Amino acid sequence: SAAAFAKAVEGKLSAGQKAALPVVTFSSEMSFHLNGDEARVIHAANGHTDGDSFIFFKETNLVHMGDLFFNGIFPFIDVDHGGSIGGMIAASDKVLALVNDDTIIIPGHGPVTDKKGLEAFKAMLMGSRDIVSKLKAEGKSLAEIQAMKPLVGFGENWKGFNATWVDQYVGFIFNSI
Repeated sequence: SAAAFAKAVEGKLSAGQKAALPVVTFSSEMSFHLNGDEARVIHAANGHTDGDSFIFFKETNLVHMGDLFFNGIFPFIDVDHGGSIGGMIAASDKVLALVNDDTIIIPGHGPVTDKKGLEAFKAMLMGSRDIVSKLKAEGKSLAEIQAMKPLVGFGENWKGFNATWVDQYVGFIFNSI
């Protein structure tokens, strides 16, 4: 979000300043041709935020997903700025429809991977969404769900950024469903 970015740069750049505004915009997809490769920039609505995109280099067979993919890490979903668990899953589906077993996938966080790594991320997203959705449908509050530690079943394959991260991730899911 613009506010988070401004805070990160100590407020030196506001969203309204000319330097902060994009010079090229698109609504769903845009292609560039770079060094003999087609680079497709594709919008992924309401994933990490409300304004995410990934870039697919067709000839190189490489995708950079940015913060739409946290490999081995429970993701940050900026619910306050349009992000959602459903959008994260939909973004993974969009990428999976374009790639093959040889595609290199660069996440926003975590190690570079392949189609299987993205499939594992999507499975984690869907599994965690299903767990939290079920508990929320049973009438449990966010605090009750967090106290239950419902995602421990994901084991060592998925980590957080800090000791409270998994609870925060549960909150992102809870607040976006």
